[in-house]
Order: sequence, then C-alpha cells, then structure tokens
Amino acid sequence: MYLDNLRKDDVYVNTAIKRFNLLTGMPNRKGLETADISNGKIVNVVSENYGHLTNQDFFGKAESMLKREGLNYERQSINRDDRSFVVDFIITDTESLTVHQGQDKILPLLRFVNSYDGRERTSGHFGFYREVCSNGLHIAKADIHFSIRHTKNCSKLVLPKLRSLLTTFLKNDYYELSGKFSN
Repeated sequence: MYLDNLRKDDVYVNTAIKRFNLLTGMPNRKGLETADISNGKIVNVVSENYGHLTNQDFFGKAESMLKREGLNYERQSINRDDRSFVVDFIITDTESLTVHQGQDKILPLLRFVNSYDGRERTSGHFGFYREVCSNGLHIAKADIHFSIRHTKNCSKLVLPKLRSLLTTFLKNDYYELSGKFSN
C-alpha cells in the first residue's frame, strides 16, 4: 500500500514545566516565570498563564476517540526538533478516490498540531492525504477546524473541539468534499 512510507517520528517526548529562576539561579522578569522543557531541552520560556498541553493528552485523546468510533487509519507523526509536533490520522475505512487517470490517490485525514515552543497553536483540521509521486501531500479544508492558544484553560477547551471536529468529519464531509478533486 502507498501508506508504507509514512513518517513515524516519536511525538511522545518527555516534557515538563519548571520555574525558570530555579533552573538558572537568577531572578526573572514578569512574563518569563516558567520554562517549557522537552526531551531535556528548554524550548520556551513563558508566563505563569501558559497552558501546557502534553502530546500524550492531546494526540492520545484524539487517537482514542478514533478507535472508539471504530475508524481504521494509518498514523503519520512528525517531530520537529522536540518543539513542534504533527500527527495525521489517514482514514483507510473508505476507498481511496483516484484522480488524474488513476495516478493520484486521495484519502481523508484528520491533522492535529501541538507545539511546546509557542510557534503554533494547538489545532486540528480535516483534510486529505494525497499521494503524488510517492510523496504524501496534505490538502487542508480549513472551514472544518479548531485552533486554541496555549492558555491555562486550553486543555478544557481542546476536548470539546476534538469531539466537534470528529463529529463533523463523521457526517460524511469527505464524500461531499472529495468531488472537488475529480474535476
């Protein structure tokens, strides 16, 4: 199958939030009270209001929801220097859509992004995995998504957004949207 070459980076890295002044032995200025540590490296210095959502909690909950719904999928995971992480769940329950005289295959996917360095919001969206010349090309459908800032209560906001995204996905949006690629 063409999904054999998916990236399988480890996204479940060790992570911790520690008081920055205790790590350095120096006073810190307001707004830079805590350090976000990923795999033994400081990847971000943030305020006390920063909400740290671990990959285990975020990606793990997304995966358990897919399993609970009985969806079959292939998982692609990308670790960008222990700072930013992407997990794609490529849904294999459906027949792949083929375009360009059968040369390209398209499957629905759910993409989830989390970062520990603050460069990206915690987010999820529906899109398509398209095999082009043996490379996976991700095609997003941006009106079916969520994006949450890293605040203290972000973990309380993410789960309802995850459920909503999955519910929308399960309402057969794939079939409606996949026709756009046949043209």
